[in-house]
Amino acid sequence: MLFNLNPGHTLSGGDVGTRGINGLKEEVLTRQLVVEIDKELRGRGHGTNICRVDYASTLQESLNKQVALCNSVNADLNICIHFNTTVGGYGSEVYTYSGKYLVEADGVLKQLNNLGLRNRGIKDQPLALTKRIKAKTIYIEVCFIDSSGDVAILNKYGMNGIAKAIVNGVLGVSSNVAPTPSQPSKNNNSWINLDGKTGTINTPSGVNVRAGKSTSSKILGALPNGAKVRLYRKEGDWIHIYYPPHGGYIYGKYIRY
Repeated sequence: MLFNLNPGHTLSGGDVGTRGINGLKEEVLTRQLVVEIDKELRGRGHGTNICRVDYASTLQESLNKQVALCNSVNADLNICIHFNTTVGGYGSEVYTYSGKYLVEADGVLKQLNNLGLRNRGIKDQPLALTKRIKAKTIYIEVCFIDSSGDVAILNKYGMNGIAKAIVNGVLGVSSNVAPTPSQPSKNNNSWINLDGKTGTINTPSGVNVRAGKSTSSKILGALPNGAKVRLYRKEGDWIHIYYPPHGGYIYGKYIRY
């Protein structure tokens, strides 16, 4: 199969990417990840076409150049790589034309979820790269680089691990992705995936839902004893839960699951 690999944004000019914590730059990360995806696909016997634009004076010029590069070959699938930011957001999402279900998009989301990234689903947005490219397109927002939890996962697996998960999802292959061996995970970055599980508040006085993993963090709300909540993951002594709109934290000993 032939794959277009499209790292989002330009390195300079009118279409640089978003900014995350610890000095992370989207346009740098997209290129690092595409290099690893390219290695992974070629190593499995597939062809690739890199659709990279490093400079454009405007966003429209950048998009026009990217579309032209992607349409220059008859690819089986176009893979656009991006990273997200928004206050309180976390997890992975994939955009397709009109939000259409694509097995490759679903596979990528499931594989990234196996690494601990929340599955935010397949979405629709009027994007030039999903509308104007001839090949079917998956526009992957890998994670939120302003989320400390997402960035911890990014660091844990490295670009090579994230690339393997994406390629596994695209090809419909199930295999474990090991954390990068560069250095051991610190305790405050360790987590256990609980996505899909339900917990019950287990304290007579109820419990506060907080914005972060600290009793000094902002209180977002409160849940009564016996309340049912959807769990995301265990992070140290705290449980990260689905709490509209962007999630919250409950001290672990106050919830049973």
